[in-house]
Amino acid sequence: MSLSESPADFWQELEEKLKRQPDLCLRPGRGGGPGESWWDICDTEDGLLYSFDCGDDGDNAISFIVIARDTTQDLSGYRAAFDRLERDKRAIETQLDQGALEWGPDWADNARGYIALYYDGKFSMGSDSPDEVHDWMINSYRRFLEVFGSYREELKAILDMSRSSTTLQEKLARELLSGLRQVSPANFERLCVRLLEAMRYGKGIHLGQTSDGGVDGMVRQDALGLEKVYIQAKRWANPVGAEEVRGFAGSLDTKGSSKGVFITTSTFTKSAKSTADSISQGSKQITLVDGAELAGLMISYGVGVVTQETYEVKKLDKDYFTEQQ
Repeated sequence: MSLSESPADFWQELEEKLKRQPDLCLRPGRGGGPGESWWDICDTEDGLLYSFDCGDDGDNAISFIVIARDTTQDLSGYRAAFDRLERDKRAIETQLDQGALEWGPDWADNARGYIALYYDGKFSMGSDSPDEVHDWMINSYRRFLEVFGSYREELKAILDMSRSSTTLQEKLARELLSGLRQVSPANFERLCVRLLEAMRYGKGIHLGQTSDGGVDGMVRQDALGLEKVYIQAKRWANPVGAEEVRGFAGSLDTKGSSKGVFITTSTFTKSAKSTADSISQGSKQITLVDGAELAGLMISYGVGVVTQETYEVKKLDKDYFTEQQ
C-alpha cells in the first residue's frame, strides 16, 4: 500500500497509527477525499493545525503548520494570530531544531482556506516503505504538539474575540447607516467634513449651499490652502450613477482642484466606478466612498461612535513559575 496506489488507505492507516499514540491527543483529520495527496490534523475548521502534503508526484512528503481560515470571517483576527506567533519566531525555530522556517503570511484566499504557512520539513518518499513515511509524519506531529501546544488556546481566544468584535462592528455599522439616513443633508455634509478631519487630511470647511458650485465641503491640506480636497456628500438611498460622478469632476475643474472625495450613504453603480477610475487616470483623482466603507471609516476614526467597554486578554506568565537559581 502506497500513497500513489491507494491514497485513502494510506491516510486511514496513518490516522489509525496516530490513534495508538496515547501522548498525541489526536484531533479529527480532514483530507481532500479519495485520491488527494494532502491530509490535515485539526480540532476546528479554523485556527492552528498541522498538515501533510505529498504533492502531485508523491515523491516528497512535506509537513507544515497552518493558520487555517474560515473564509466567512474577517481577516483581522487571523492577522493578530499570526502576529502573536511571529513574536516568538526565533524561540519556535530553536525548539523545532530548524535553521530557519519560511515565515510569511499569505492573506489571499485559496481552495483550502489557508492564510499562513510555516514549513516544518520534507521527507523523501522515494523507495521508502509507507511505514517509514508514517513514522516521520507521526514524529513531526508530535514535535508540533510539543512546540505549539501552548499556543492553541491563546490563538483560539484571539480568533473568538475577533469574531465577537466583527459581529458587534457589523451591527454598529448598520446602526450608523440607519442614523445617517435620518440626518438632514446639511448635517450629513458636515459629518463628512469632520470625518476627513479625523482622518488627518487637514482643516475642513463646510460649503454646502445652493451656490456651492457642486461641492459640499473642502479640506485644506496645508496651512496656506495651496492643496485642497473637495467633498461631495450624497445622503441617498438609491445608487449614485456615472452622471453624478462626471458632474463632480466638472466641479473640481471649476474649483481648480485635482482631488475629490465622493461620499454616499448608498452605493455606486458599476458605471459610476468605472467613470471615477477613468477620470483618475488623468490629472484628477476622485475617490468613491459608499455607505459600507463610510460606516467602517467612522468606526475606525471614532466619528459618531463612543467606546463603551475595553477588554483585556491575559495569558499565563510562565516566568513567574520558573524556579530561581
